[in-house]
Amino acid sequence: MNTSDASPANGVSSSSEQEVWFAVQERALVQALKTFPKEANQRWERVAAAVPGKTVNQCKKKFALLKESFRNKKNVV
Repeated sequence: MNTSDASPANGVSSSSEQEVWFAVQERALVQALKTFPKEANQRWERVAAAVPGKTVNQCKKKFALLKESFRNKKNVV
């Protein structure tokens, strides 16, 4: 009996690493990043508040993935 699958809140399961982002959430993240510049006070808290259902850490992770993906695409062209 494997109980770790029953509690995704433990942060250990691999599914928490590949969190599902809906297009509307991704667009909200991009828009919030444009709205709140790097210098903004509590930038990530404000960004997360603008993205429905996502935490500060989730937004930071997604931003890092998007940035990496963008760089990879840029290098391919």
